[in-house]
Amino acid sequence: LTRIRIGEFINPAGEIKPSQADLVNLKYQIVSSEEKEYINARAKFGFEKLEVNHIAYGPMRLDLSFNHLHGPSLRKLEQAFADIQVEGVEPDKLRQQYVDVAMREGAPILENNPRMAINDFSLKLPSGEVTLTGNVALNGIQRADFNSTRTFLNKLTANAKLSIPRDTLQGLVVAQARNLFSVDATAENPPSMQEIDELAKNLFASQMDIWAEQGYLEQISGQVKTSAEWKDGRLLINGHLINLPEAAPAQAASAP
Repeated sequence: LTRIRIGEFINPAGEIKPSQADLVNLKYQIVSSEEKEYINARAKFGFEKLEVNHIAYGPMRLDLSFNHLHGPSLRKLEQAFADIQVEGVEPDKLRQQYVDVAMREGAPILENNPRMAINDFSLKLPSGEVTLTGNVALNGIQRADFNSTRTFLNKLTANAKLSIPRDTLQGLVVAQARNLFSVDATAENPPSMQEIDELAKNLFASQMDIWAEQGYLEQISGQVKTSAEWKDGRLLINGHLINLPEAAPAQAASAP
């Protein structure tokens, strides 16, 4: 829709070194239609197998819908992205340019009640399958609402259902723990990697059991399943209301 070159945003100067990767049977399809000044689009993307460092992932399928997108604003956003100078720009500055353009030109799109849906997402991993469905919608957003997080969120509705292999989550926790405990190489008697891994696994298992007992998730046949819903400023996780901290009251304006 915007023709933004994702590689230039994520890795504009090649800081991320390429690894061995083989992609098999990539497929994609994009269909769009117009209703007066609004655009509706649906995109499907998938592949049979992605092999990275000799580890196979897939098949993968993704089905997205974008509805009620304000056409004139979307075209301005597209042109603004195309006008960004890429050659000779430092990576941090290039990323900031993309963010600035998105904030400046993307606001009118958000003011016209856009809706996005993840109709279907599935990815087979060595440890199991990740599935996700959900949708996000904005209703009645005005320019002034961008200055108030609470007002903005009260006009947003969203829901999602997620299923992910427990081993995949555990692997992410272990990797993060290794980063946290391996930063200071000069520390006296640093823990071994095995000790870090065992500590992370034990903490992860304990926390998952607590959340399962509280009803925030389910652990079924090696999968972790949960759902989330945000509506009218209220957050439900797996059907259970989450008590969010109250926003600090706005400071009264000074008298003229």
